[in-house]
Amino acid sequence: MNVPRLLDRARHSGIARRWANLLLPFIIPFNRPHGFRLVPLKEGGITVEVPYWRINRNHIRGIHACALATAAEMCSGLSVLERLDPKE
Repeated sequence: MNVPRLLDRARHSGIARRWANLLLPFIIPFNRPHGFRLVPLKEGGITVEVPYWRINRNHIRGIHACALATAAEMCSGLSVLERLDPKE
């Protein structure tokens, strides 16, 4: 799977964005229960949305710090993959 190409297509096409959001939970199975959604920005960069689900909440009903850290790690990892080709 060519992740940089997938992210570039998702940046400009809604269908490709839905396809990326369907594929990423299988590519990164650790993040599957969290239900993160990928939102590529038109100018470059990536945003990851964290849904307000029970699994992502802490004891005071806010977003859990581990869910935020995992979303940030996913976002930064995809940004690195977007710029660097893993094959080189």
